Amino acid sequence: MAAFVLSLREGLEAALIVGILLGALRRFGRGELGRFIWSGVAVAAVLSAAVAVGLVTAGIEMEGRAEQIFEGWHRRHQAPPPSVTAGWGAVLTCSENTSGRA
Repeated sequence: MAAFVLSLREGLEAALIVGILLGALRRFGRGELGRFIWSGVAVAAVLSAAVAVGLVTAGIEMEGRAEQIFEGWHRRHQAPPPSVTAGWGAVLTCSENTSGRA
């Protein structure tokens, strides 16, 4: 049950990010670039499924030391902290306000 809830939360988070990116593109008048976002979503889904199938096929269970190594690697390579992304939001907002559009 915990894995299901975690997967649901991650899926909702990904959907939120995709929605924000698509909305930003439309707002900046670059809606035609949305196809690249959807291409990225498709590639991510295929890669995720391939890795899942590979792990299940190999019978790998993340326990003990392997789990610690995986979590350590993931923490090091995760997305930037919210303070960084909030800074980028401020930059985008400022650049939008100075673009001359109302």
